Amino acid sequence: MAFSNKSLAQKAKSGSRMHDTAVAQNILFEAFPISATRKVKTAIAEAFKALREIEKGLSRDVLDERPRRWTERRVKAIWKGEARRIDHYEINDLEQVQFEQAKAQYEALQADLRAVEAFLAGRNASRMGASPHP
Repeated sequence: MAFSNKSLAQKAKSGSRMHDTAVAQNILFEAFPISATRKVKTAIAEAFKALREIEKGLSRDVLDERPRRWTERRVKAIWKGEARRIDHYEINDLEQVQFEQAKAQYEALQADLRAVEAFLAGRNASRMGASPHP
């Protein structure tokens, strides 16, 4: 069975588009995982807020080069896998948000670990100072 060059090009293009959409969607899922305390609507709102913060840090020239700004509707379309295309700057922004989320999670885990260590040290010190029971 023979295929025309046009159909192969269209097939390759649509495969790439789906791949980019899946990559963007997975970045969102990893950066803002759903849990008992974070529902989809909340995750989308948090992702949108984080992406807008990234935009605020960009120069006017960079923003003017972009075909669109982040909207909650755009984040929702990526989340649901409905986005028809993903631009390179969007992947970059999503990766930056993912990095910042991972960094914040790491810092929170470090704080939790320090609190547990302090608790255990205090507990151990109180046991060492306690008199043995007959």
